[in-house]
Amino acid sequence: MSDLENKLIVHVIGETDYTSFPFERKAFEGRNKVFGTSEGDQYIRVIGAMLGFDNWEKRQHDEARPGLTYAEAVGHSILNLVAGTDTLNFALEMGYNLVMLGVFRAPDLHDGEPSFSARMLGVSNVSTIDVDVHAGLARDGILAGAPLILEDIRSGMFSEASIVAEMAMEAIRIGALTSGHDEMDDLDGPLPNAIMFRDIVTEKGLEATIVCACDSDLAAQIRDHEGDLEIGLVAALVPTPFGGVGYWVWQIAPDTPFSYVQEQFVSLHSFPNATYDRLKSYEKVRFLVVDRNTHESTRTVLLNTQMLGIGAFERAALDVASREPEGDFRAGCEYVMQTHEPMEFLKRAQG
Repeated sequence: MSDLENKLIVHVIGETDYTSFPFERKAFEGRNKVFGTSEGDQYIRVIGAMLGFDNWEKRQHDEARPGLTYAEAVGHSILNLVAGTDTLNFALEMGYNLVMLGVFRAPDLHDGEPSFSARMLGVSNVSTIDVDVHAGLARDGILAGAPLILEDIRSGMFSEASIVAEMAMEAIRIGALTSGHDEMDDLDGPLPNAIMFRDIVTEKGLEATIVCACDSDLAAQIRDHEGDLEIGLVAALVPTPFGGVGYWVWQIAPDTPFSYVQEQFVSLHSFPNATYDRLKSYEKVRFLVVDRNTHESTRTVLLNTQMLGIGAFERAALDVASREPEGDFRAGCEYVMQTHEPMEFLKRAQG
């Protein structure tokens, strides 16, 4: 049986330290929501104090009181704090196994004593108990939610001197609200005619989507199309003189007057990838048709991730990448474009 089977991990990132606690999923049953109450604030103080002063590694196994270690006290606080929250309930209902929580410095109290506040950072699915992997996903959540976190700072929830303020300000400064991915609303000018993986921020945290950016007239036709919108995909690993390239050919709305195909190129050395990990964890993924000039989403289609072969593609890509050095990805893409015609590629792949 897997170490993660029937488990829900809560990862907490604080001012200086971070940690993960795996709980039995049933441990959250029957507990009342205390997040946002005075009882919840007590748990936040315990967590903040242990993860906020760079002493977690040294003190977690010390006794907070006879028969109770600091690690056990923090675990008890985390369990009670997240129980009953919308984020926790969403994770349990949808089958996610990682919930992420941030506990950071708030403005100091009047007597100068440090104070802490907490924010849920989203959910995900993981296949490892590695706390550093969980921390990377939590940081993704912070960077993606930077505008919301800055609002928290302006409202006095978090201190301007907190680490989360520093991270959010840096994300805004460089204009990147996800790790390596710009939010469409923050891009000036038209988007490229392309299909791309994008993280978007929702009330439940980060959601990985597939975005199809196209010209305005085509986006309008797709919006106005009556009935279901069919989306097809053929994905392959193409060897080139410059190294292997992931070649995805999407077929949008076949058998309609506005049917078209769109190529997408994927670097085989880009895995593991947090956005792709989120994609493959979903039963269904949102495919967003976007007007590339206005950045407006005109149509949404839910695609079955298993039918798309997202997990199988990653396994094949990792296998190839483990056997060949990283090449010139851009040159490889140009080679594929010169040697492969998308419609002919589709016909051969479909027999």
